Amino acid sequence: REELFEKSRMMKSMFERMDNDRSNDISYKEIQHGLERAGVRVSDEDAMTMLARFDRDGNMRLDYNEFMRLLQNAADIYVHDTGVKAVSELGGRHAAGRVWGPSGTG
Repeated sequence: REELFEKSRMMKSMFERMDNDRSNDISYKEIQHGLERAGVRVSDEDAMTMLARFDRDGNMRLDYNEFMRLLQNAADIYVHDTGVKAVSELGGRHAAGRVWGPSGTG
């Protein structure tokens, strides 16, 4: 039970760190900046694709619940020493095998 509480606290902290404007939701630019702080660069298009996949209300921003859904589906996107690799379909276009490295290439 304590482990679950700790995970929840860490996810809330991640959300708050990415929410630069303190609007209680995350834009595609905030997704980009959050990944850049982790050393990974993604294009506008790729950040918008990630956002669109988990944006349930269509406002092109992720609220906390939508962000949690993204994290719960993190098996679709994983970070390794060469960048972020998408291994499933994102936003209706096939992205399997695509790697976003620190240079933003993919």
